[in-house]
Amino acid sequence: MKKTLSILLFSLFVLKGTYSQNSGAIYGTVKTSDGKAASRVTIQLSGKNATVITDDHGHYNIRNIIPGNYMLTATLVGYEPFNEHIVIEAGKSIALHFQLSESQQLLSEVVVVANKKTYVVASTSASLRLNTPLIETPQNISVATQQTIKDFGITGTSQMARLTSGITKGWGNENDFSFIIRGTYAWASLFKNGVGGVYWNQQSDGFMIDRVEFVKGPAGFMIGNSEPGGLVNEVFKQADGVKTKQVMLGYGSYNLFRAGIDFGDRFSTKSKFSYRVIVGGQTTRSFYDFYKSTRMYGVASLRYTYKDNSYVQLMANRMEGFAKADNSNNITLDGKNFIFPKTFNSIDPNAINGTETDDTYFRINNQHKFKNGWTLKGQFALVSGIWKGDGMYVSKFSSKFDTLYRDVWTGSWPTGLMAAQAFIDGKFTTGKHIEHSVLSGLDFGDSWYKGEWSAAYDSTWGSNFPLLVAKPTYNLNRDWVKDTTSYPGYKYGTLWMAWYGQDHIKIYNKFIITLAGRFSLTKTVATWDTAQVYDKKFTPRLGFTYLISKNMSVYTLYDQTFLPQTGRKEDNTRAKPLTGSNVEVGYKAEIKSRLAINASLFHTVKNDVLVQNPATQLYVQRGQITINGFEFGVIGNINKNIMVNFNYTFTDAKITEDPDPDMIGFPNYGVAKHVTNAMIRYKFTQSKLKGFSAGLGMQLTDDVSVVWAGWTDPKDKKKTIPAYTLWDANAGYDWKKISLQINVFNLTNQQVLVSGWWVSDDGPDGRGYYSGSISTPINFRIAFFYKLR
Repeated sequence: MKKTLSILLFSLFVLKGTYSQNSGAIYGTVKTSDGKAASRVTIQLSGKNATVITDDHGHYNIRNIIPGNYMLTATLVGYEPFNEHIVIEAGKSIALHFQLSESQQLLSEVVVVANKKTYVVASTSASLRLNTPLIETPQNISVATQQTIKDFGITGTSQMARLTSGITKGWGNENDFSFIIRGTYAWASLFKNGVGGVYWNQQSDGFMIDRVEFVKGPAGFMIGNSEPGGLVNEVFKQADGVKTKQVMLGYGSYNLFRAGIDFGDRFSTKSKFSYRVIVGGQTTRSFYDFYKSTRMYGVASLRYTYKDNSYVQLMANRMEGFAKADNSNNITLDGKNFIFPKTFNSIDPNAINGTETDDTYFRINNQHKFKNGWTLKGQFALVSGIWKGDGMYVSKFSSKFDTLYRDVWTGSWPTGLMAAQAFIDGKFTTGKHIEHSVLSGLDFGDSWYKGEWSAAYDSTWGSNFPLLVAKPTYNLNRDWVKDTTSYPGYKYGTLWMAWYGQDHIKIYNKFIITLAGRFSLTKTVATWDTAQVYDKKFTPRLGFTYLISKNMSVYTLYDQTFLPQTGRKEDNTRAKPLTGSNVEVGYKAEIKSRLAINASLFHTVKNDVLVQNPATQLYVQRGQITINGFEFGVIGNINKNIMVNFNYTFTDAKITEDPDPDMIGFPNYGVAKHVTNAMIRYKFTQSKLKGFSAGLGMQLTDDVSVVWAGWTDPKDKKKTIPAYTLWDANAGYDWKKISLQINVFNLTNQQVLVSGWWVSDDGPDGRGYYSGSISTPINFRIAFFYKLR
């Protein structure tokens, strides 16, 4: 009995010891590639149904692990996954300290895999070529993610401007578009997957876009020829090996109908090939008479991943659009009280067919990552498009504005681009505390633009096509508008080759010096001048960044711009290249990887700027435009419930040097000194309302300049569209595979001028007047998303 009891007591003692010592543990510290503590890293052990997150100091600790063999995996958005085989022994703790390597793949892929609902990203996509995190980049660059685009109910490119500071919408409806970036029109500064320098004709649909990157200030060094004001880079959804099946249906005011499907996957679980296809379309009318438009698009991509982070990808895109009666200019003498009803359209639907806007885009790109961490990237792209058709515009009014006279135009403007780029980037150290992030590459492009147009009118300037405002009769016979006056056709183009290089020098993980430069060789050609003009220019870039902490920085930047210009001048002489410079200081912060803040002061100078006469399509070359401004933006989650997007811009853009002294002080057309956009959204994460969200938005625009230097009487150069404020609201619901989004715009049903121009002393009795587009009355959009997987 005693022996049995002793055995039992001994067994209990052993079991107790075993219980206290039969489990193991692992702990350690995680750092990023720059040696900083990596917070919010997700760490998992194979076979253990639990995860841990590193703290602000990069520490982690996993306890009570049953002895055995495990695979530890650590993941963080923007970095390569870390994998390590470990053996856990009973009663022992293992210390495992490691460092994460930055991912060189497109960040759009990382976002898709990690968190599709994020508002904040740490880096730009690979198509911008930057090999440094945004917090370390000495320039104001902001990113709008899929979730941001969805929350704002955005259906196309022209609606993107309100998502960030420094950018406003120029002209455009559902098909064509333009942006004003830092106070200047950016005609060819829309890029798609890093391909630009061409006049895109058809705007992209919101459903095909993965993210939009807004670069404020000179960007020629990063991505090719662009305006000193900046550029917008749209990154499309593309093959990434992640299984995706989603349909989108939309409906809205004025017979808006939308539909799209997005599907992609690997060809098999072990296949190195992946694909993605997005197809969709839209049709809509408007609040004014006769307008209708359609849009169709398709994006297809195929990727072959031949080793980790090394792949070849093909992408093809086709976009088509059609619009009829695509303008409804109203008239006001004071900018507020409109002469015509808001539904009034001066266009005769029987006299015109409408306009067609098409783009075809093909791109092949390659990424190869070497064992030493360096990466070689290259791409080749072909773009072709056309904007063609006919339209009608008002040319004259009677003395009492009771009768208007119209002209008819017919034209065709095809465009094209061939581009190729190759660049390499990597890191090395000199000494213990100095790290170099180096980027170098070659850029080649050949873009062209053609134009042919004619107008139908007689010697009385449009008296063939009168329209009584009180009793409009739309019955013009198309045979009446065939008597046209044709203008000489033209073609011009630019061929460029460039080398660029950058050394991003980080000292003691605190001080960063960015030394960069671009050397460009260009050739411009034009049909009205048989001579080929060659130019060359070296544009330096110097930046200094101080990292207050790993998530906060201040910076200063000096950058230059060189941009060949083509366009037929009124005196038939060749246009000089545009040159410019930018001085900028700024502040950046990322709060817990969920809230991003950007603020910057800038001073931009543009020399030899081409300005077009809208009546003749011809250009004159101004002397110098100076732009001073301030930008502030904050986007992301304040907490798990509240999302905010707020941005404010101050812009003072005007002519400061010109051969004609009357031009000095003329403001840039379409620029408002103060612009504020805001949206706040609350999402329920508990209770029966879990998954429901709602928000309120605002667009406040100060007085907008509506004068054209050289064609507006200098006495009227201060004329502006009156300031206005528009409100909107949104609501959404997410449940399992279903997502529903509702947006209501212009809640207070304001009727204001949102774009237009001032006509000096050309109205009845020698009066000037405003001619422009008015705001869309209160309207709504509903979008339904369903994930099939």
